[in-house]
Amino acid sequence: MWKATKADGHPAHGYGRWHRRRWRTVSGDLVPCRRGIHYAAGPQILEWLDTELWAFEDGAPDDAIDAGDKMVTRRGRVLERVQTWTPAVAQELAYYAADRAVRVHAVAALRAAGLPERAAGLAALAPVVDADSAAAARDAARAASYAASTAGDAALAARYAASAASDAAGAARYAAWAARYAAGAASYAASTAGEREHLYEWLLTRLGWTP
Repeated sequence: MWKATKADGHPAHGYGRWHRRRWRTVSGDLVPCRRGIHYAAGPQILEWLDTELWAFEDGAPDDAIDAGDKMVTRRGRVLERVQTWTPAVAQELAYYAADRAVRVHAVAALRAAGLPERAAGLAALAPVVDADSAAAARDAARAASYAASTAGDAALAARYAASAASDAAGAARYAAWAARYAAGAASYAASTAGEREHLYEWLLTRLGWTP
């Protein structure tokens, strides 16, 4: 289980500062986004990545609500900060997600739509490893989405792939933000379930962390 915060311990949404191993509790009915202690379970953390990443403990698991993209509970605390979550790793995640969105998922969608030349063009791109390659992938995916405008799913996959690459292009300045949004766009670009889980497993391996 996870909790993401700003550098000062404040969450991007909500209020109050989180302190290591200090419990926080709420009373009354739990309502996602309105009342409760919010945290992420497993791949949900990809939607909330921020400057700091913490291991989290749910102190009232029987009361917890799974709200789809987050968990809500009555009592919880952050345990240890994940020191291996750094701007450099966030950039890597953004680039990796964008690369898969463009050179794996958009390529597969274009091939399935009977657009092999467009698919080959994206497959031949250099891997997304920095801002320049991310910008090149973004432009190529955008062009492919226009070319596939009548091909439904292929156009949509290419559009999401372009979005992922666009997010990754800003990773040097906004690393955690870029990682969060590139991972989301890559998941939407995928034609099959499991991309979010794949990116989460990549993140766990890169962090060297078992939650």
